[in-house]
Order: sequence, then structure tokens, then C-alpha cells
Amino acid sequence: MKNRSKLIGYIIGIFLFICVIGGDTFAWYRKTIYNVNVVGVTKNLEDYITYSSGSVTQSVLTPTDDYTEGSSTTITLYKKDSPYDNIYGHIYIDINTMSVDLSKELRYTVVNNTTSAVVGEGLFYPYAEGASVPAAYNMDLSSTATTYTIYIWIDEDLHDSNLDSSSLDIDIRCSATLVELDTQLYGGALYISNMYSIIPRKTEHTDSTHSITYKYSSNVKLMNDRSASMNVNAYSGNIRYYGADPDNYVTFNNEMWRIIGVFEGRLKLVRSESIGSYPYDTSVYDVNNGYGVNQWGPSTHLLDDSAYDGADLMKLLNPGYNNNTDNICISEIAIGKNYVNCGENDSKDYDERTVNNSLYWNAGSGICYIGANSQISNCDFSTTGLTDNASKAMIDEATWNLGSNSKSEDVWDGRMTSSKLFEIETSNNSGIQCNLNSTTCSSDVVGTTTWVGKVGLISPSDYAYAAEGGKIADIDTCLTTSVGAVSVQGVQSWQNTYTECIENNWLLNNDNQWTTIPYGNVSTSSSIFYVNNLGGIDYKYASYANGIRPVVYLKPNVVIISGTGTSANPYQLVM
Repeated sequence: MKNRSKLIGYIIGIFLFICVIGGDTFAWYRKTIYNVNVVGVTKNLEDYITYSSGSVTQSVLTPTDDYTEGSSTTITLYKKDSPYDNIYGHIYIDINTMSVDLSKELRYTVVNNTTSAVVGEGLFYPYAEGASVPAAYNMDLSSTATTYTIYIWIDEDLHDSNLDSSSLDIDIRCSATLVELDTQLYGGALYISNMYSIIPRKTEHTDSTHSITYKYSSNVKLMNDRSASMNVNAYSGNIRYYGADPDNYVTFNNEMWRIIGVFEGRLKLVRSESIGSYPYDTSVYDVNNGYGVNQWGPSTHLLDDSAYDGADLMKLLNPGYNNNTDNICISEIAIGKNYVNCGENDSKDYDERTVNNSLYWNAGSGICYIGANSQISNCDFSTTGLTDNASKAMIDEATWNLGSNSKSEDVWDGRMTSSKLFEIETSNNSGIQCNLNSTTCSSDVVGTTTWVGKVGLISPSDYAYAAEGGKIADIDTCLTTSVGAVSVQGVQSWQNTYTECIENNWLLNNDNQWTTIPYGNVSTSSSIFYVNNLGGIDYKYASYANGIRPVVYLKPNVVIISGTGTSANPYQLVM
């Protein structure tokens, strides 16, 4: 057992039954359960339930691998004579005081003392102060008293913080209902997190190139990326789905989408199929030779500090650009014609046109960019855009990483693993690193490393962490081997050596697909990382048309109400 550090815990056992009179429609009932503000739906239900409680057995918590060594209290529940055949009891833990570090190590276990069965267990994270943890559900009460013990304990396997000065202040609360609660009726992110954390022992797999070990739950195809750092608790990173075809299907926007994972308490979704092929960005001939700029979000121009709105694709996907206009070379007004050298001739006449104006977000039709030198064409997103307002309301505004590799670093030397890609994306390097004044680096846009918005794309690490491998290339091999598509002599990679990492990766698509992440290049500010159709990570000019699979973060209060996550029975969401 590890060296134990003490946690002074102030565990207050307050045992209440609260019955709030309210509407009795099932939709209303579902929605309020998430907030745990309403714990009963029938007037005077308290007349038919009896409960008693014991006292906390210890006030000091120490890391352990045995929940019985934690702090505990008991609750006894039974049904009095009543006209109701079934009354279901539930136990909640209300959090008054708890640090985030403690929440990532603190577990609860609820045991039926009569049968010795564990009826509820889980990790407190991502719950925080002010929240209520639904610790045990749907205990069918009888006239015979049943005692339950609630254990609160620090998991030794998760213990990584100095918690000597931490305090814990919680209340244990009972409630009852006449119908069984749907155990998925709390935040969808928490539901997926608990699927991962409920299993105390994980399989370990290692990226030996960067000496990072990860924990996988193979039965549910979930892993924790520990933010690609051994300095981060193995359970404190992002939770991701991996494998050839995990059960991560979800209905969103009346379409099939898939859950990438849980990031900072929110579900991250990607559209199952591409909405078509479009450039990341494009420009007139005398800006980066017409190849576009690798800056996704709004920024400024270096020379005059004027505003830069962001990449063309970002404005196509996101709200707020309904009136977006651009100066289109006048010869391009013949929509769809390929003017390769538009702007190179002596005549520099331009016409202001509405283009890429939030067409995907609004499920609209209009003009959008389709290639280099600001080529345009008619586009119609009336069926492939965000047509469902309820789904759009679920999308959260999030901060997206836009970091890049350093232009002086050779990322194609075999080190481009999942861990390295995550490090690149979260770095302080912007994608604009070339020396201004060359023909392919004539844009003076200032690069940024984050963006706040609603609709983005996958990142290279999203794709890389999704691999499972097979008989020859196992998970450790996929983690250790380069995902890079650039062929370097003597360097093994997924594409040229371990194709099982590609074949057993659910994010693989038959199209080339853009990511949001810029490629730092010494000679141009137009390069973007993308996943090629053979399964390798590569880069190309922003003006090329690649497949687009929109990605969104959902608000924390989006709830999974049904489904198993299979393609035949995808998760269903409400908010």
C-alpha cells in the first residue's frame, strides 16, 4: 500500500426526504432529475416511507484500495403501509465543499447490508461543489427494513495529489418515487465518464517513444489520454473512445453522429459522414500565392492591426457570419470556373460578394469557396447543414486548441505519435512561422493558438488516440509508432508498417479529412494537418478541398435519455 496522506473530512449526515409537488409528465420529470432539484413527483409520498440513519464512523480519510476502509454511514429504508405497490428509494450525496483535485480521487460505494451487494458506486468527478451525486437508484422498498452503508473513500490507485489541507463537507439525502428512475438521466458526459471509471482496474498501454502510460477500459472501448503527460493523473485527462467500431453512436441533428469522448465535462461529437469537400481557406493570388492562410479563428493583421475574421471554412460552419462578404476577383463571377491565376493579370478589379456566410449553421444555400485563388461555386446545405434547432441549442461555445509544431522541429522522424500530436495542438506555437515577404508567405495575419467558437473539426490527436490495433500491431505499438504519412527512410509508421492501427480506428474515413490544426512551415503560412484517405497524418495547402466532418462540444446539461450507443440503437439526447 502507498504512503498515506491524511484528509480531514467533515462529513455531515443530514438525512431528509423531500417531496416537491409538480407536474407529472414524463418529459418534465426527466428534465428536473438532471438538476436533482425535484426528488419526488407525488404529493404526500413522505407518508409512505420511513428511513433512519447512523453516524459517520470516521472523520479522517486515507488512500486505500478497499472501500470498507473509507468513511461510512448507514441508512435504513422501508415502506409503510400504502396504497402503492411499488415505491423506489434513492440515495444522493449533496456536495457542499470539495476541491477539484479531491473529486478526481474520491469514490463512493453503496452496499445493501442484507445481500452484501454493491448497489451504487462511482467517482465524484466531474461533480463539483453545489452538485448532487446520485449514488444509488431504484431500490424497490418493502415493508421489511433494509439497511444500506454508504462508503466515502480515496482510491489509492488514483491518489496523486497532496490533500493534507483538503476538506470535504457533504450531506447524504434520501428520496423516493413511484416509478423507477432512468439511470441515464443525468449529464451525458457524466454517463460516459462513469462507464469508464466504474471499473477500478484498467489495462495499461504505453507510448514508449515518449514514456507515457495510459489506462484503457477494453470492455467499453474507452481510454483516458491523461493530457499526454505523466505529470497528469492517469484519470484526469480526456476520456476517448477507441477501436474499430465502439458503441459511441448518437442521434444529433436528426443524423448519425459519434461521440469522440468527454472533454472538461462535456461530450465532444463528430458527424459520422462528411458534408462534402471544401477548402480550409483560400485567398487571392497575391496573398500566399492563392493558397489561403492557416489561421482558423479571428485575429489581426500585423502591419496595420486591422481585424482578420478567420478561415473561410470557420465562417461557413459557425454562426455570426450571415453578412460575411469578400472581395472576389471580377473574373470569378462566372461561378465555378477554374481561374488558376486569377489576380495575377494586370486587371485587379474585384466585386464584393456574400460568401461562406454561416451556410452550414443556418442550413442555407448560397456561394462558397471551393478552391485556390478564391474559386467560388453555388453551395446548398439545406439537407446537410444544422437543420434541427433543438440540436443547435445543445452546442456549447468552447475553447479549441490551435497549437502547431515548431518549424525547426522535424516531426516526421518517427516521433509523431498520439502523445506528440496532443503536445503540438496544446503548444504555444501558432501555425504562422514563416518569414514574411516570400510569395507563399505574403500574408501578415497574426497566428493564434486558441479559438472560441461552436463548430470545428477533429484534431490529429483525436484520430491518433482512436486506434486499437490488432494481432500484429497492438495498442502499445499504435501508441508508440508514428502516425505521420510522410515517408522517412528507416521510420516505421502506421501507413507503411502497422496498418492494423488504421484498420481498427473508428475515425478513419474514405475521404481526406481536414483537421483544425495548422502545420508550422518555414516557407509558407498556408499548411494544415489532415488525415489522408490511407490513414496517415499529412499536410497540404489550405486551399485544397478536403472532406469536412463537423465537430461540436455539447453543453454539460445535455442528457442521454435512451439508447445503447450501437449503430442500431444510438444514444438519444435531450436538454
